[in-house]
Amino acid sequence: TWIVGALLGSPLVAGYRAATYVTNLLNPLDLSVSNYLPVKAAQVLQAEGHPAMVQWLKKQALLLCIPYALLVLGISIGSYWLLDVFFDERYVTELFALILSISAFGRLIGFAANFARLGLMATENNRPIMYSQIISLAVFVTVSIGFVTWFGVVGAPLSRIVLHVLLGVYLTFSLVKPAKEQSLNLSSLLP
Repeated sequence: TWIVGALLGSPLVAGYRAATYVTNLLNPLDLSVSNYLPVKAAQVLQAEGHPAMVQWLKKQALLLCIPYALLVLGISIGSYWLLDVFFDERYVTELFALILSISAFGRLIGFAANFARLGLMATENNRPIMYSQIISLAVFVTVSIGFVTWFGVVGAPLSRIVLHVLLGVYLTFSLVKPAKEQSLNLSSLLP
């Protein structure tokens, strides 16, 4: 928001915030998953080991990303209507509907990437999570400034997508690497 304001001015900040605010309709599913998954993943980890927990998380991600994607699709299709319901006619524009759609898609990418973070929480391996926060600040500021400069206000939600993809890859690698190493160690013990 502050990058949009600094580079493009406050009128666009209001529309940008209005459009991205509508994506808060996704919060109940985000919160439910964030509250349930680490505890259940820790139980699977304790009972079956790291590789089994990673497989369980993959299955949960596939199952839960489908309804989330359907909600994102609904938000995108109904973007004009949702903006009209929540705000006045100043915000019911093609630009803000596009920002809402891109922001909703970005939330889907972030939702999918969050499974690796929640798995790391279950393993109590918090170092990659801490590093991801530092990385996200550096990447987000630089990518956001570049994207907002090049693409205008639409660059702000696009930069969030880039950030979610990069963090998702990093966190997934951090989660899966020990599982692969553990699988290799177990297979070397077999005759």
